[in-house]
Order: sequence, then C-alpha cells, then structure tokens
Amino acid sequence: GKLRSFIKRFPQLMSEPASRPVDDVPLPALSEARYRSLVEAASAIIWTVGPSGQFESEQPGWSAYTGQRFEQLRGWGWLDALHPDDRPRTAVLWTEALTRLTMFQTELRLRSAGGQYRYMNVRAVPIASPDGAVAEWIGIHIDIDERKRSEERLRLLDAMSQATRSAVDPVTIMEVTTRMLGE
Repeated sequence: GKLRSFIKRFPQLMSEPASRPVDDVPLPALSEARYRSLVEAASAIIWTVGPSGQFESEQPGWSAYTGQRFEQLRGWGWLDALHPDDRPRTAVLWTEALTRLTMFQTELRLRSAGGQYRYMNVRAVPIASPDGAVAEWIGIHIDIDERKRSEERLRLLDAMSQATRSAVDPVTIMEVTTRMLGE
C-alpha cells in the first residue's frame, strides 16, 4: 500500500531537490534536514544500518523508544529489545533479507524503555550505491499494537460465540465463557 510505496521511494525523495530552491543551503544538507524532519515527525522508529545489516552508528529513534544505548544495540544487540519468542524468527528473516538483498518484513513485539512490549510492523530495504552494491539498509518500525490487540479480542469473541452457539441454558454459557477467558 502507501507505506510500501513510500519506503520504495524514500531514497529518491531524500535525494530530490526541494520544491522551492534554497540558494544558501547545499543539496546534501537539504536532504539531511528533510530526513531528520521526517524522522522527528513520524510516529514510527526509522533506522539505518550498514551493508552488513549490523548497527554501526547511533540510532536516536531506536534508543529513545527502547532505552538501549548504542553499546547495547550495536551489531546484533538490537535483538535483545525484541520479545524472546520473536528473536529467533526475526534473526532468520533478517539474515535471509541480507543474503538475498530483498525487502525485510515482519511483525514482532518490541520492548519499550518502560518495559512494555508492543506489536510492530517492521520493514527494511537495501539502498544501492551508484555502483550497484548495497550502501546501507533503511528500516521502519510502525506501532500496530492496538490493531493486533483488537484482532485478538475479535478472535476470542468469535471462538466464544462458536463454543456457546448450541448452548441454551445460561449456566452452560457462563461455564464455557469463564473457561475460555481463563485460558
């Protein structure tokens, strides 16, 4: 959808000249300023890594959200901010994307600085240098926690409806409902 289109066009958008010329600001500075403004305005975590896929520089958005200092997230240390159940799958998918030079996409739970896990939709794409090699990867984490929790509630309500569909007496309906809510 729109996010996929934005992510694909992001490198191009950052290298395009501003719509209104600014004579006293060099184009690379404009691109940098535009990127910084986008990162600050987005309700998402935007990050970059080198061609190896490892964090090699500070990531202000990531650190602000997770509370991880650069020393903690460096290399593959960022995995420590993921829910333990999501780490192995995420590491495999990230390694595959790095190897195949394809878009990385997954949903995972990310720990905030306050210790709460929230569901995130994560995407990253390789950015090619002029010679065609990967210069870096740019990624984004978008908070989808409310959507995921709503989906879980709907699944539970549907399961409860199915389980109590044939029950006619209120005691049976309460027993089934109580059992399902306790699971």
